[in-house]
Amino acid sequence: MFRGRPKSCGHAVSEISPVGALPPVVYVGPTLDPAAARTILPDAQLMPPIGRGELYRDRLLGFSVFLILDGVFLERLAVSPREIVDVLQDGATVVGASSMGAIRAAECRPAGMHGVGTIYHLYRRGHLTSEDDVAVAFHAVPPYSAATVPLVNVRYAVGRAHRHGLITPADGDRLVEEAARRHYTDRYWPDMIRVAGLADPDGTLRTFVEGQDLKRADAVRALGRVRAWAAENPHLVTDRASPPSTFRRGGAAREWADESTPSVDHRKFRHWLLASGSYRRHAADPDTVAQIAPMTYEDAVTVVADLVVAADLPSLVWRFIALTKVGIWARHERLLPCDADRESARHDIAVQHGFADWHDLHDAVARLRGFWPHIDAAAEELAFAKRARRALFASGSRAAGTESERRTVRG
Repeated sequence: MFRGRPKSCGHAVSEISPVGALPPVVYVGPTLDPAAARTILPDAQLMPPIGRGELYRDRLLGFSVFLILDGVFLERLAVSPREIVDVLQDGATVVGASSMGAIRAAECRPAGMHGVGTIYHLYRRGHLTSEDDVAVAFHAVPPYSAATVPLVNVRYAVGRAHRHGLITPADGDRLVEEAARRHYTDRYWPDMIRVAGLADPDGTLRTFVEGQDLKRADAVRALGRVRAWAAENPHLVTDRASPPSTFRRGGAAREWADESTPSVDHRKFRHWLLASGSYRRHAADPDTVAQIAPMTYEDAVTVVADLVVAADLPSLVWRFIALTKVGIWARHERLLPCDADRESARHDIAVQHGFADWHDLHDAVARLRGFWPHIDAAAEELAFAKRARRALFASGSRAAGTESERRTVRG
């Protein structure tokens, strides 16, 4: 994923004839030079890194196949999962790889988005979870070349350098740690190698790692896959979009829960979404999370469910119900969480709120109006659930807990 504000690139959409088949649209920037992309997919309509609303725009113009490689998310809003789901439901084919495309493909796979490449699979399996892994700074004019090194490429290059005998495991760990501690705008191979204390007198190591680019490899693979799909399935590029008057974007008209979702106290559910941080991983637009910070806790509670992708809400409701029921059971059985349960629960809550540990979360939230007591209570509730899970899955005499863990709990 890339941060920066691009200008237009390639041919303008208006230059495409409205008659006949339209080519695949490829949103590409720093991951791969547009000229290189065109050698693999000659008929592609090349566009700059994608931003919010641009997939809607291009679908309305009649395009049917989209490959998302690069996207923006700092100076402009990123393309949202909701936008991708809407375009998929309208009958288009959307493929993602390498960067923003890999992240959205992992998120939108249940809705029918296709993912290609190693980075996509790493996000899908949860081995990569942060946008920082693929973020780079890039130049704001075509061909939008990268100015820094993405963290995922650092890890990939170090692994290959070790297999080629160019670096020891300990040196490799130091180099990755040095890259990970830096902001994405400050990752440069020469400086990272120097600060990590690696000897490279003739520049052999630097030359090797600079030539390892997992994001580019995934982009090349994805372009080849789209070319093959288009050749095997000509209807993919000949099917036209629905008329603009019948193509509906997502938004407030959608209900936040459907008929398959069980009845639940919406107020308590919203409290849990906010206090536990559970809404963050399911927000339709990660940037909207920042809207909550200036609010009072009660104001934030009223809006938090509206930030969540509609398709994710039923599963979150079921999780809330399960946690509530298991907490009630633990109290009924007089099972009190131990210190390890509380420590684990607090860590989980902190991570869900986007912090490394409980203390960092407290330092950040303590100054907000009314948030901390509810977050603390959410962690305690999760600790009861963890204690109950230990009891339910224990065997023999441990199933009911030890006497020290069966003290009466009031409240």
